[in-house]
Amino acid sequence: MTVNNTMNIRKMNIELVRNALLKDNGLTKNEICMATELSLASCTNILKILIDSGEIKNVIHCESTGGRRAKRFYINEQHELVLTIITVQEEDYVKMDYRIVDLSGNVVHSLITEEKEYHDDKVEAQVAVLFKEYPNIKAIGISIAGILEDDHIHNANDYVFELGNLPKRLQTIFEVPTVIENDLNLAVLGYAVQVPQEASKGIVLIDRGLGAGIYVNGQLLKGASHFAGEIMYYPEEGMRQVFDLSVKQQVDLLVKICTSMAAIINPAIIGISGYQQKDLDYIASKMEDYIPKNHLPRLVLIESKEDQILNGIIQLTLSLLKKKIM
Repeated sequence: MTVNNTMNIRKMNIELVRNALLKDNGLTKNEICMATELSLASCTNILKILIDSGEIKNVIHCESTGGRRAKRFYINEQHELVLTIITVQEEDYVKMDYRIVDLSGNVVHSLITEEKEYHDDKVEAQVAVLFKEYPNIKAIGISIAGILEDDHIHNANDYVFELGNLPKRLQTIFEVPTVIENDLNLAVLGYAVQVPQEASKGIVLIDRGLGAGIYVNGQLLKGASHFAGEIMYYPEEGMRQVFDLSVKQQVDLLVKICTSMAAIINPAIIGISGYQQKDLDYIASKMEDYIPKNHLPRLVLIESKEDQILNGIIQLTLSLLKKKIM
């Protein structure tokens, strides 16, 4: 076995132990062995590495059961932090939602700013302030609404604002991995984490008929040009001016869109935000006219798209901390 292979296996094993403690903090060494399927010797070596690096903050002896007392190991959830930035274009201003998040996904600090116009320099300055206060930020994730193309964000109103080269600039200046993703892709990712069994069979999350996030085969479906889910271009009259339609007209459009999704993608769940449960019940009943019952998705009312976006950007940004195995 080569040196590189040995190092990669060690990184993988460290990640296994780290993830076991993040999932269930306070495990004993034997419990870690069971959770990771690693040998006792491997776990002993890895735990020493994590203790020496400060990733494990507490080691507490269990009550004696007659023999040598076992130890419980507690990971330091704030050993590394991530920064998430959610951008929201309101009617007459841009809102920037900054969150500092620990390894367990807990928000330890939040800040919201509002500006009439978007400026890279202001975001960069705010990020610098946060890095000064939290120097152990190790990754940055950015959520945007619309299609990212050629450093511009497109939506139904064409350009919302220019993103410039902000992600690359932040990655260069602060020397941490940086990712940017569409908000509805993040929303469906955030929801998928909550329903892992059904997520493996496919999920679509639709927001008011304007766009959709699609999750199939364990990953986001973005399309060849990141255009997947832009249902505002569905060839039906009124789609581009959906908010000018009555709720009944919007729901009738959703019947066609959800039926198309069921026939083409065959997801286990279609989540819909911005409507009421009675609207989903109506959509489900109408879909039965076109799709056999055994192929119908479960329609779920998404009460807070914003919560799912936050869940998704946290999951995506935390994933950047995972060590790459070459």
